[in-house]
Amino acid sequence: AYTSLDGEASCGRATQGFYWDAIVQAPRECPDGATCDSPEGTVLATIAIKPDYYRLALSSTQVYKCGTGNCLGGLGNTTTCREGSGGVLCAVCDDKYYLKS
Repeated sequence: AYTSLDGEASCGRATQGFYWDAIVQAPRECPDGATCDSPEGTVLATIAIKPDYYRLALSSTQVYKCGTGNCLGGLGNTTTCREGSGGVLCAVCDDKYYLKS
């Protein structure tokens, strides 16, 4: 679950499907709803969020299923919301927009 680059003295990079947890200095399994496949090794801040999922902050390991259909995914915590929506889980509508039920 971890490797190193040529010339590095220690293994400090997560392999695909894992991210490197700098606090415990060990790899962790990628959370559901996310992708950890950076060729340089994924770290907590570079976890890619899949469409229909949302993450609150770069420091969070929690990824939430987005039930609004407005979460487009993104890199780190830059979860992209569909036009006209924002906020947590992309559940806040901008003026003149509404959620379909």
